[in-house]
Amino acid sequence: MSFLNPWGLLFAISIPGIIILYLLKPRHEDVIISSTFLWDRTIETMRANVPWQKLRANILLVLQILALALFTLGVSQPTIVGRGQKDHYIIILDSSASMQATDVKPSRFEKACVDIENIIDGMMPNQSMTLIEAASQASILANKTSDKSLLKAGLAQIKATNQSANIEEAFSLVQSLTGDEVNATIYLYTDEHYRLNDFYEMRYNTQIYNNNGQNRAVEWVTYSYNLDIPIVLSTIVNYGDSCTISVECLVDDRLVDVKEIPLAEGETANIYWDNISSDAQRVEISIIDEDHLMIDNKSWAVFSPPTSNKVLLVTSRNTFLEKALGLRRDLHLDKTTFDEAQDIEGYNLYVYDGYLPSQLPNDGSVILFNPRGDSDIITLGQTFKPGVVGLSSKTSYRDLTRYIQPEEIHIAEARSIEIPDWAQSVLDDGHYPIMMAGERGSQRIVIFPFDIHNSDLPLKPDFPILMQNIMEWMLPQVVD
Repeated sequence: MSFLNPWGLLFAISIPGIIILYLLKPRHEDVIISSTFLWDRTIETMRANVPWQKLRANILLVLQILALALFTLGVSQPTIVGRGQKDHYIIILDSSASMQATDVKPSRFEKACVDIENIIDGMMPNQSMTLIEAASQASILANKTSDKSLLKAGLAQIKATNQSANIEEAFSLVQSLTGDEVNATIYLYTDEHYRLNDFYEMRYNTQIYNNNGQNRAVEWVTYSYNLDIPIVLSTIVNYGDSCTISVECLVDDRLVDVKEIPLAEGETANIYWDNISSDAQRVEISIIDEDHLMIDNKSWAVFSPPTSNKVLLVTSRNTFLEKALGLRRDLHLDKTTFDEAQDIEGYNLYVYDGYLPSQLPNDGSVILFNPRGDSDIITLGQTFKPGVVGLSSKTSYRDLTRYIQPEEIHIAEARSIEIPDWAQSVLDDGHYPIMMAGERGSQRIVIFPFDIHNSDLPLKPDFPILMQNIMEWMLPQVVD
């Protein structure tokens, strides 16, 4: 047997004190009386006043000593440590923005921290704990330790963030940590219901902190210019009960308008604000009413005067490319032929379709479609018929393919290209790259080794989306 709090045994010192109280008697006092005839029976009592005497059996003394002994054992927390497998608790704490809601007092996050700390305090010597924070990225604060001070220090490091929680990454981390371990018990402290058993073959317990608090949010603020006058668009979402929401617009910290927006439960409203001066620098859209999550009641946008990005399209004739490039209102598009394409500079973006200059311009980003010709930046190989197109497994340019479905793109013919050391394959058919991207010095370059006329790409909505993703990466934006 061992004791979790051996210092509690010091309370046993009080037991001799109780016994001494029964041994030590008060002294008698002298009293003058008229006769001792009636006081014979008091002799024994007088003898009892002797300070020290033999301890006699006393049921009250026994009960007091027994109560103090039980109290001493309770404070010292005796435990019996078995020889079996040790218990391992894995705690995943959701630190997302919604955990700051106050419908659970003092907040969802703080209540979860208190509950976890209570588990740490109650751990036995044969138990260990792993502490994981689930923010936008999962991280380990303490790994399989029985040190309570280390666990509490790790818990104190976790703070509620303004991000979303990547619960799947946290469970992926747990899976890699535990392996074949069978005595691990997983606890998820969060404010949402997750169904992850379909993805991870592990059982877990969920502690939900959510009293269905009221929450309204300014989810988005953006703007555009109309004749040099900014027009602001804000998106208001009601995550609570039906109500009327008071929304105010402040421009450069000056109140310019207030609107009352009736919204049903779960409803979204797009609100326009057009009484803004042309010299305004910043706009703040704010929900006046208080709710259980105040951090999403405000959103801002910083005005940037309209700019124009100069784009040069070098092609024999490609209507699809012209239309896709023309979707950006901040572009000034110039077109030229192959014969006139050499030694042209001064553009933010160069788009070469079926052409490859012997030397790329020194300024601006570059998009190459179906490159042909000799160049020092890429080496062209033989033609091939691509198979099923998919996202390359090791690419760091996944954002370029947002919202598209590459497996539904069919290409009749493409050209093999050796991937330069400054580029990565973004899309491939399992053997050859179908799209490459990279940074060569200060230039950002994207290469498509096929003629889009030999594919169904320009006939799909994926094509203009793909082009906008690429230009968003390459060109300065109107809205920061």
